[in-house]
Amino acid sequence: MALLRSHPDLAGKLAVADALTAASATEQEGAGLAACTADEFERFQTLNAAYKERFGFPFIVAVAGYHRTEILEIFERRAGNDRDTEFREALEQVHRIALLRLQTLSLPFNQSGPNSGSAQSFMADMWIASGPWD
Repeated sequence: MALLRSHPDLAGKLAVADALTAASATEQEGAGLAACTADEFERFQTLNAAYKERFGFPFIVAVAGYHRTEILEIFERRAGNDRDTEFREALEQVHRIALLRLQTLSLPFNQSGPNSGSAQSFMADMWIASGPWD
């Protein structure tokens, strides 16, 4: 559960405060979440709160390849899932996020170095997600 609870809200407080990890910020910006209209932003906030209240963890979706309007549709559809279904879906999305981030690491570690921005960002995200933060 700690893994799921460690994820940031989509178009949430961390994004507004520019406090997302580099990987999360890039992914959310790529989906247009940084350019939400006022109505879209309000809808994300409402859905985020209702979703966390219902399921006990934030909505998680691998946003790569989606536009914010598609993400809102997915969000609204998944909010109707039962808890077990949504828990499994959230875990699948975490796996997809990890896979997509690994795929962005196109250079072998010995060429990119231990301080590579993408590798460092990925490792930081994985460390945060793996901790016993309950």
